[in-house]
Amino acid sequence: MIGCVLGLALPACDECCDAGGDRARADGCDCLGGERDDGQSPKTVAGARGEPDARYTVRGRVEMVPVAGKPQTEFVVHHEAIPDFKRLDGKLGMNEMSMPFPPAKSLDLSAIAVGDMVELEFAVWMKPGNLHMEATRVTKLAADAQLNLKGG
Repeated sequence: MIGCVLGLALPACDECCDAGGDRARADGCDCLGGERDDGQSPKTVAGARGEPDARYTVRGRVEMVPVAGKPQTEFVVHHEAIPDFKRLDGKLGMNEMSMPFPPAKSLDLSAIAVGDMVELEFAVWMKPGNLHMEATRVTKLAADAQLNLKGG
């Protein structure tokens, strides 16, 4: 999904993204955080990642939280559109969608639950061979927060 979101056509993206790269799948697509386009795990290059190329803040509703000992679980947020998101292809914008955000190692999600409305900050690295994004801050919003979500 990072490949989809950043405007790349990675082989694994064919399964989880529509032609415009605007739909993501949280159930096994390996193009965000799991497998990089060169087949390496992001963990092997984490130390060499350096400063992110961009940071974005978006609001959304939590759809899944990671559960210790269950590697198939992840942090998934259905987020509002991000009009200023800059993709690798030079286009601006990311549609509203549900997508996983790998949490930064220092991020504590213990107070976050499925259904919570949150404000999420995420960092993006967009250099070839070093595509990655991760949630760096998550703040719970009021339960009656109004989000601009059409798809759910």
